[in-house]
Amino acid sequence: MPMHSQKLQDSANKKATEIQLEAFKNCSMIYFRNSASLPVNLNDLVTNPGNDKKWRQLLEEIPTDPWGNDYTYAVKDKIVIISSQGPTENQKDDLSVSFPKPQKEK
Repeated sequence: MPMHSQKLQDSANKKATEIQLEAFKNCSMIYFRNSASLPVNLNDLVTNPGNDKKWRQLLEEIPTDPWGNDYTYAVKDKIVIISSQGPTENQKDDLSVSFPKPQKEK
């Protein structure tokens, strides 16, 4: 692939990943509003993780990123982080979205 075409493909892959990460974030927030808890993993957006009567399917499937890698989902302290490894195993090109863990209304 010519260098210019490769740069265009890299840019398109990065943009597609950013869009998918935002979609996961938005679905996680909808899941929280419906269930009063965050999903344990991204598969909870596709399949009911238990007997939650308020659960509803938010995605048809969890795709891999444009480089064929699984997205990761983690809740660390009070932050939710959803990420892609990016095109290489080098952390410098990882892509992620993070947001504060929502709080249950009292």
